[in-house]
Amino acid sequence: RQMAKIPRLQNKLRAMTLRIVFDLRLHDVVPRIEALEKVSKELRDSTSLTSILSIVLTIGNVMNVNTSKGDAMGFKIDVLSKLQDVRSTDRKTTLLHYAVSWLEQHNAESLAFVDAIVPPLEMASALTRDLLLNDLEDLNNKVKLAAREAEATERDASKKEFEKNKKKFEKFAKVVSEFTAPAMEEVGEKLTSAKSALESFKQTLTYFGEKYSDTDSEQMKEFFSIFLRFFSAMKKAHADNERAKAAAAKVAGKKEATTPMLSKKAIKPLTKKEKAKKATLALMGSRRKTMTKGNLLTEEGPKTRDEIKGQDAATALGTAFNQGTAEKQQSQKVRLSKNKKKGSVSTTKRLTMKL
Repeated sequence: RQMAKIPRLQNKLRAMTLRIVFDLRLHDVVPRIEALEKVSKELRDSTSLTSILSIVLTIGNVMNVNTSKGDAMGFKIDVLSKLQDVRSTDRKTTLLHYAVSWLEQHNAESLAFVDAIVPPLEMASALTRDLLLNDLEDLNNKVKLAAREAEATERDASKKEFEKNKKKFEKFAKVVSEFTAPAMEEVGEKLTSAKSALESFKQTLTYFGEKYSDTDSEQMKEFFSIFLRFFSAMKKAHADNERAKAAAAKVAGKKEATTPMLSKKAIKPLTKKEKAKKATLALMGSRRKTMTKGNLLTEEGPKTRDEIKGQDAATALGTAFNQGTAEKQQSQKVRLSKNKKKGSVSTTKRLTMKL
């Protein structure tokens, strides 16, 4: 019965409940606003995304060369979701795998950009315009109602019929007023931020050649979902490429490991005769080294003929002496053999004449 006598009891209960859940509700809305603002700006201003889209455009023009679709200046963003559908003959490698492979070699920063933008993009792709604004507007309206109830309760406290509950009414009015004043200011700031983020989204749509629709609440979700699917597919293609590289390296390692190698034990040591022959061939090769005009190339380096003659004078003289002695001995042998022949001929003649 006492509760029934309290004026606008439902409004008072709603005001106290709002005071309890306000921070939680606002905490849920703020990350959405920040995600929308961040993703809209990144997609519009990122040089990494520009590089990615340039590669897609170049590949498309190469594939459509000499056709009506070739030499294009741009493309609709829904084309991004079709890159996975163009496959090679092995039915495993897609056009996206090739594009990511090129980026891996020439612009790895673009892949880092993809990794960084996917988390906020996941949140942004779950948003709708109504979901973004309606929650804040609903929260703002409830705070205003709570503020009005605090003012009405404060007026009730001065009435004679509520004189017994005067202190309770004044306490309620004070507590709720202390809550609603900063809450209204905070919600107003978040509404301004949400509208600014929505404006940024409109600019991003225009940047990509799309038109903003006031009636299509799902447009935000559909737009960001295209990029989310594309970036997720890029991450998967990058992982596929890395696995393919690892598998190729593993196969190459096995081939290298199975290649027969000659161990030191398998090499047959040279015999003394073979070693001597090898040394002789090496010496003959060193003596056949190229001579330049006025210089002789030796193992110690280029030397002039005069230097060689000066250094090896004794050796040269000894060699000449030995050669001269050998020639003299040979000539003496020749003379003796001639004389013997002449002596035998004359003796034969004398015997013939006697007979």
